[in-house]
This record gives sequence, C-alpha cells and structure tokens, in this order.
Amino acid sequence: MPRDGDEATDGSLEEAAGVAATLARPDVHNDWESVYRTSEAEAFADRLMDRIVEVCDTPAGTTWLDAGCGPGFHAMRLARHGFQVVGVDFAEVVLDAARENIRAAGLQESVELQRGDLTRLSFPTGSFRRVLCWGVLMHVPDLDAAVAELSRVLAPGGLLAVNDANLASLDNLAIAVRDRLRRSAPRRRRTRVGVERWKTTAAGPLLIRQSDMNRLVSAFESHGLRLRARFAGELTETYAITGDERLRRAIHRVNDVWFRRARVAGLAQSNVIVLERPETAS
Repeated sequence: MPRDGDEATDGSLEEAAGVAATLARPDVHNDWESVYRTSEAEAFADRLMDRIVEVCDTPAGTTWLDAGCGPGFHAMRLARHGFQVVGVDFAEVVLDAARENIRAAGLQESVELQRGDLTRLSFPTGSFRRVLCWGVLMHVPDLDAAVAELSRVLAPGGLLAVNDANLASLDNLAIAVRDRLRRSAPRRRRTRVGVERWKTTAAGPLLIRQSDMNRLVSAFESHGLRLRARFAGELTETYAITGDERLRRAIHRVNDVWFRRARVAGLAQSNVIVLERPETAS
C-alpha cells in the first residue's frame, strides 16, 4: 500500500469490493440522509441543480442519465425541470428508497430506475445527450473505469455534469492539518487525480476522494470530452460536523452567498464541471 504522499493507481478489486459491500448496506446512506437532507441543504441543492440545468441548456423532454442516483432526489429535481430521467445505482437498498421517494412525489412517469455499476454501465455507446454524476465519483475506487464509462455513454454533442469534491478547497486544507495532528488519522494516499482518505464505518470501509479538478478534467479529456464550464458548489461542508443549530444555519448562509456572488470555484469544497463531447471528432 503506498504511503501518504506516494503516487498510486486507482483502487484494487479488493478495495472496490469492500466499498461496494459498505454501500450495499443502509448504514452509510442513513448517516448521509441525516446530515444532507436538511431543509437548508435541500434548498441549496435545488439552486445548484438550477445552475446545472441552465449551463447545460437542455430542451424539455430530454432524457438524462443520473449515474449513481442514490435515493433519487437529484433525479426528481431533473424531472421537475421537465426532463425524463434514467437513474442507475448498484445498491438495491437505495434503489428501494428511491422508488418510494419517486412514488410519493408522483414522478413515476418521469423517472425510471435500474440497478447498475458505474464502472460497467449496460447502456450502448452514445445513449444519452445529458448525464449527471453528483457526489458519486469520490466514492468509486476504480475512477478510471468510471470516467471511461461516463464518457462512453455520452452522445456526440452531449453534456456531462459532474459534482465532485475539490482537493484545493479550504475544507480539505483543514482536514489535512487535522489528520496530521491526530494519532489515529484515516489512511491517506495520493493518486494521479487527487488524495484518497479511507474511513472506517460500522458498515465497512468507505473511500472519500478529494480530486485535483484539473486532473479530473484531463481524465475526461483523454476520452474525447472537453471542458465547457466549471463553477463552485458549496464553499464548505462544516455544517455536517456541528451540533449547534445557529452555527449550522450560518454556514449554510455563507455557502449561499458564496454560490450566488463570489462564485470562485478554486476554494469551494464542491465543484461542478460540465464536459461536452464534440459532435464530430477533432
């Protein structure tokens, strides 16, 4: 195993199997729901999706692939914008939750769900004009395979929107300092595209990757895509580690101001990159 600071390749089959087993259980998903499904976080996600839809300039009725759809909330956001959505996730436990959420919202006619692996998608090449991958790549050990598959299913002239964690963020700087001061810090390693941290959860090992956004863009460019836009998501996720309600709300307000006014992607915890496949090969 490479030491912290060493350059490593994407995760092994053993690591991928371990993460898959972790995410196949409800534990981690329930934890995420309790942290990220607050009214403030949901309102911010609505605004971020509005920006993604605006940048992607998508005609109503277009079918999006939501790759790694989880419990279906982003798919439902797209459906409310007037799009058809195919949501894919490998974890049956979250697909069950997604089916219930979509049924409760009355969006069954707009959202289709399938079980599938992001590193081995079952769709033919060039199947989708629009693809969304929100907060998923950071947990995929075999990043190369995921990048290749997302690129493969994107049609000529199509757009891919990826929301991922940013290595250069202020949050990541604070995490790196904290890990160096702790006696039992999570295992870390540097890869071609960023820094991976391995967290031990009750369900098993969980990968959290912070990506060098320029290198992530380059990974997609190697599959024929090109960058169309990059913009900030949340400046910070520190609201997830505080129990103080007033502080949590203040952090959400800072995120909102940064998103609406500052719009500086380089320091933000989450970045959205929008990539396009040219209509014809250059």
